[in-house]
Amino acid sequence: MSAEMPDTARCLGCGYLLRGLTGTFCPECGRRFDPADPTTYGPRRRWRLAGPPSRWECLAIGALTISGLVGASGPARWESQMSCSGACAAVPLWAGLVVVYAVRLVAVLRDAGRAEGTLEDEQRTRSLRWVVLPLCVLLILSSLLYSWPLMVRFHLNRPAFEAAVKEFEAGEFTAGQWVGLYHVNRATRRFPAERPKMVFFETGSSLTYPFGFEYDPNPGHPPGRSVIRVAPSWYTYEE
Repeated sequence: MSAEMPDTARCLGCGYLLRGLTGTFCPECGRRFDPADPTTYGPRRRWRLAGPPSRWECLAIGALTISGLVGASGPARWESQMSCSGACAAVPLWAGLVVVYAVRLVAVLRDAGRAEGTLEDEQRTRSLRWVVLPLCVLLILSSLLYSWPLMVRFHLNRPAFEAAVKEFEAGEFTAGQWVGLYHVNRATRRFPAERPKMVFFETGSSLTYPFGFEYDPNPGHPPGRSVIRVAPSWYTYEE
């Protein structure tokens, strides 16, 4: 009688394929089934989360990652601290996404690892959505070890800053404008006597201190609280 069962008939206990069996007990887990009663068998019930991360989960992970990397691309530690504070506030959301990801992965690997796993099970394990969370976590961790978001963002905007230096020297630079992807509040010379060629581009300020980028082709850049050489003659600065 089991030969008359549909090809998709599976044990409700473990998901073993039942078609073609000579008995009425599942050889995998021992659960009884009746070939004449479809309610005693059926397509295996999958977990609700047995699948790759949803599109909305991937979008949430991407948004959190971009927000953190943008904060890390600023020229001041104050911006980085604010970014870290925002990341801490998002910890519950990150934790929830990681837990859901783990549950999905366990469920899909459980299904695909069975001898009777279907092509659909294999496709679930090969979805590119599985790489979104690990990749984003690696990006966030790498930004903590090395300030590559700052380097990338500045180098993308370096031609605009080079042009801004020429405008400043010609007296044509106006405050409160965008220089590439950075908004510059003002441009000044902090040490006109000691370092006549230095130009300070203020991109923001904390409660009391301005910060931004300095163009200084003079030898020996003076130390500061947050000085990073981002390119030849270019430094970050925070008073």
